[in-house]
Amino acid sequence: MKQCIWLLVLLATMIAACQQDENKDELKLEVKKPESEETVAVVTDQAFISKLIEALDKAETISTAMMDLRQPDYKVIIKKNEETLYELGYYTEVMKLGGLAGRYLNREREEFYGVTIDLPLK
Repeated sequence: MKQCIWLLVLLATMIAACQQDENKDELKLEVKKPESEETVAVVTDQAFISKLIEALDKAETISTAMMDLRQPDYKVIIKKNEETLYELGYYTEVMKLGGLAGRYLNREREEFYGVTIDLPLK
């Protein structure tokens, strides 16, 4: 009887541990050179990436559909569990467009984000 109880406790512990691993989201930010796709940096600081995602989600944006902008300095890819959340251009200097200051450009959506958070590049 004691063996059955210990077996059930062990089984329950293993199931709980597996569920914790499944629920853990891993965020990753890759910084690449736009012309060569060479990876310049990989950021894994979960707090920083979460802060950036929240800022992008809440940011004021401006349409760039009718603007001729210079090429961003870097390409930024933000992933959650290997699923791409954002693929953006990043300017090392803050850009001002139509009264909006920011660093991030979504070419696909033709939007410029009013987010000035600097990437931890060295």
